[in-house]
Amino acid sequence: MLAVTADGRKLPPYLIFKRKNVPKGKNGEAFPKGVIVRAQAKGWMTTELMKDWLQKVWGARPGALLRLPAMLALDAFRGHLTPEVKSEMRKQKTEMVVIPAGMTSVLQPLDACINKPFKDKVKAKYNAWIARDDLEKTNTGKIKRASPFVVAKWVKEAWDEISEDIVSR
Repeated sequence: MLAVTADGRKLPPYLIFKRKNVPKGKNGEAFPKGVIVRAQAKGWMTTELMKDWLQKVWGARPGALLRLPAMLALDAFRGHLTPEVKSEMRKQKTEMVVIPAGMTSVLQPLDACINKPFKDKVKAKYNAWIARDDLEKTNTGKIKRASPFVVAKWVKEAWDEISEDIVSR
């Protein structure tokens, strides 16, 4: 989940991997600082994860501790609209604005101008990685998928490469 504030600040990326548990690093592997990593069996945002996002990302944004009234625009995904999520938003003095179904690509700022360049940057990092000659292979000779640590690094780097000028526009 990616989010920005109206004044052009990028909030930390929130990654949900399709796994039962967040992996533990081996041999010095670690998730990059500034990325929040969670796991969910189906890789979906749930009510619990949305509440976690509100606490860890939205609640930690610059100025959040002042508890001034705020507005958060979200798409109509039902995991955003549960009573538990609404309750957490009320605790944070945040009003939810729901973008109507079918209008996300037009009204959601990230979909309108940030997601495509971000995804292009992540894809370029993947393409550079997959083109390497030193990738680990399975017993059948197929390339092993990138570790969650590598994917988190790509996301962090791609998000850092999105200019604040694009965000503020």
